[in-house]
Amino acid sequence: MADIIKTININILGRIYPLNVTEKNEQVVIHAQSELNKLIEHYKVTYAYKDDKDLLAMSAIQFAIKTVILDKLQNNKEDNNVIIERLIEIEKLFDEITN
Repeated sequence: MADIIKTININILGRIYPLNVTEKNEQVVIHAQSELNKLIEHYKVTYAYKDDKDLLAMSAIQFAIKTVILDKLQNNKEDNNVIIERLIEIEKLFDEITN
């Protein structure tokens, strides 16, 4: 069954952006909008800025950093799974040799 696509409007810095999303992802997009607006508001009250582009740039950098960190963690997890599989193979070989 195909996911139903619907258009929702998100509001970033007072501008409306229509997005096509699946119903399954709608709440994720709405939550992302909320998190982005919170981060922008934080930067707005914390740092000097010339225009809204500065706020968006700082937010983009923050989200990019989080994405890189999550990617590295995922890669480490995959590497750990490979190591565990190899250790299990070694353990089996060791058991064969010692029995």
